[in-house]
Amino acid sequence: MSDIVLSNASRNSLLALQNTSVLQQATQNRLATGKKVNSALDNATSFFTAQGFNNRANSLTALLDSVSNSIQTLKTADAGITSITKLIAQLKSTSQQALQSSSAYTSQATLASTSPFVGASAADLRGTAGTATVTGTATLSAYTAPAGDAGNLVINGRTVAVVAGDTADSIMTKINNTANIGVNATLDATGRLKILSNDPFSSFTINSATDTPASTAATLTALGLTAATTASTNPINGKTLSFTVGTGTPLTVKFGDPATTPGAVKTLDDLNTKLATVGLSATLDGSGNLSVSTTTQTASQSFTVGGTLSGAGSKFTSTVSTLPVRGGTGADTRDNLVTQYNNLLDQIDTLAKDSSYNGINLLTGDTLSIIFNEKNTSRLDVAGTSTTASGLGLSDITAANFADGNTIGAILSLIDRASGALASQASRLGSTLAVTQTRQDFTKQLVNTLTSGADALVNADLNEEGANLLALQTKQSLSQTALSLAAQADQSVLKLFG
Repeated sequence: MSDIVLSNASRNSLLALQNTSVLQQATQNRLATGKKVNSALDNATSFFTAQGFNNRANSLTALLDSVSNSIQTLKTADAGITSITKLIAQLKSTSQQALQSSSAYTSQATLASTSPFVGASAADLRGTAGTATVTGTATLSAYTAPAGDAGNLVINGRTVAVVAGDTADSIMTKINNTANIGVNATLDATGRLKILSNDPFSSFTINSATDTPASTAATLTALGLTAATTASTNPINGKTLSFTVGTGTPLTVKFGDPATTPGAVKTLDDLNTKLATVGLSATLDGSGNLSVSTTTQTASQSFTVGGTLSGAGSKFTSTVSTLPVRGGTGADTRDNLVTQYNNLLDQIDTLAKDSSYNGINLLTGDTLSIIFNEKNTSRLDVAGTSTTASGLGLSDITAANFADGNTIGAILSLIDRASGALASQASRLGSTLAVTQTRQDFTKQLVNTLTSGADALVNADLNEEGANLLALQTKQSLSQTALSLAAQADQSVLKLFG
């Protein structure tokens, strides 16, 4: 078979038409698929790079479901803590109600003095005092200083210069005019020098061995005095009482004037201020009997008394208080509150156990692992904390826990610690939730970025491809026309042989 010979014009037109058809098919394929790179044959670099982007985007998208579940787990735990916090508030309210209710005891521990504080009053518990007094043995007219005597008299460290010719009156005046001497002088009916302490509860000293200058014994003898320290005869001043409530630390109080003896008690208010620190209170009746009893803070306790004012022959010959007697409507009310308290603890346990999501319960100690990337190199492990009653340091109570103010105060302290632990856990979960939601948003943005990057590499510009197709269709039409013209030119040659 011989070769078919086409004219050059026909061959060129046919070739152009074939090329246009190929381009038209490629453009139609891009328009149909929306991609300019459909296989590695189109553009290997773009194809495989886009594939890598899409694969990572798909992996991250799969992780988003897990992250979303983790967020719900955190929200469930947070909701559980919020509800448990409300139950804790009810526990506190129940305890405070017990604190404000009437006493669970029909009588509380009491101990009264077995002999009165004679002359005592609320303003001065020390009562009647025998003022420290010294009376000379010599009846004074004119004082004659012994030979070699400096004539000095020292009282409470203050020097009174006594000279020859002094009368009893002048010596008395010198003593009374000496500043801060702490005593006053007078003469008895026989003219003897009498020295009394200004404070009926204070002692004074005449010519201590350490005084400078010191008088000779002859001076004291001439005045009818003897060097000595003379004390008040009050049986209370300087004495002590100690109080021990239950097994607590003893409290010791000393009777005296706080102005001269720091920490001493003088008034009934002074005493009660100190007794309040151990949960006791004192009263004084009209006969001077001092009675001490427990307060609402220590109503379930008894106490003992010690010190120099206790024991045989003293103010408190009985040193052990009466025992408290439990009963009455106050006890019934508090027993009901104990039951209510324990029921609330059961509800805390139930709520904590119900606060699970997808099999994970952060309120019973489970651990939540949140994975943020496809390689498992970015993750967050959230350790749960037990928020059951025992996990919060709370346990069932008995009547003894609501016995008095001190025992209820101990329960309230436990509740406050539990409330603080819940607040701390809620803060930690809130912070973790915020981090997880931030990572979720970041992952969504990253997936979008990866997908957009992949699309930019392989997606076709449909506007451009539509314009290309229109241009190719025009070109195809023109090529067909050119081929037809070339064929007509060949036919005109045949007419020459007609």
